[in-house]
Amino acid sequence: IAASALGVMGSGKKSDAALAEFRLCQTLNAVSILIANIFVAFAPVGQIAETLAFADDVQLIKWAALVHCPCSVVYHLHLTLRCFLEDKVPQRSSATRVLDLAGTHFCCVAMGWALSHGSVLFFCANFIMNFACVISLVLRQLRGGEGGERSEHIEFLRLGVCSAIYPTAILVRGHAAAFCFSFSLLAMMGGLMCAHPLGHCLSRVPLTLYMCSLLESAAKA
Repeated sequence: IAASALGVMGSGKKSDAALAEFRLCQTLNAVSILIANIFVAFAPVGQIAETLAFADDVQLIKWAALVHCPCSVVYHLHLTLRCFLEDKVPQRSSATRVLDLAGTHFCCVAMGWALSHGSVLFFCANFIMNFACVISLVLRQLRGGEGGERSEHIEFLRLGVCSAIYPTAILVRGHAAAFCFSFSLLAMMGGLMCAHPLGHCLSRVPLTLYMCSLLESAAKA
């Protein structure tokens, strides 16, 4: 009986630790994306955008990121709040998750337009792909979030593909070195998210560098 009681106590402590870790990670995710966007908003290239030939493209990247920022903050804080209220790690599927992911797909479209300097063909292909993903997100949420974690992983994989495709506009414009640098930062972000409990938060460091690299690329012909 004593051994059983100790086992239950040990399990309870592990559960409490897991909940505390989840709440901390989600809170840091919200704070870190906010800090990253503040940095990008005041990035030097943005300060001189009015003197650039492609000032509108530079500003579009900044504003797309700023539009998505509150979507991400709300999603992560919502997860934290639900964890407190439900006293368990909540299911991630929710309206705020749809908002966050849809906001990222919006960024893929807007930034793809900016990086391609208004290529209609690139925009149309990019838009159709991301729009289809957003429709799928919304429909699954309307059906009650069916599919659970498997569907969430598929949606995240789709987002990863879309996020990897729109920077190819840099390569299409002939800037191979800039594309390789940006893509390496993107890959680093993905690696951090998968490799560490705090990886999502830590990924904001290469994300900030990545966004600055996109601003620099958008400022060039």
